[in-house]
Amino acid sequence: MGYYVNPKNMSKEAFLQIFGKKISEAEFKAGNFSDTKTSGGTVVVLVDNGPFTAGLICYSHDEYQYMIENPDNRRKEYFIVPSEKLEEFM
Repeated sequence: MGYYVNPKNMSKEAFLQIFGKKISEAEFKAGNFSDTKTSGGTVVVLVDNGPFTAGLICYSHDEYQYMIENPDNRRKEYFIVPSEKLEEFM
């Protein structure tokens, strides 16, 4: 992943609660969210790395496919965020 949500004035979790719409893992895997025009936004995967979380932005088809094709045991939550809210991080 190349881009991460890192807001300056709030936590990643707060940013995603305010601006994101939570989706299930099944919705993430079933949809084609790499096309932001059809999904209404860009997918952000909040990954729990233990001591810290990372807000991974699925900004391209390759990034989206990577998250589907490379599963791991880390806890994840999935959000759709309006693309304009992510511009400062990309």
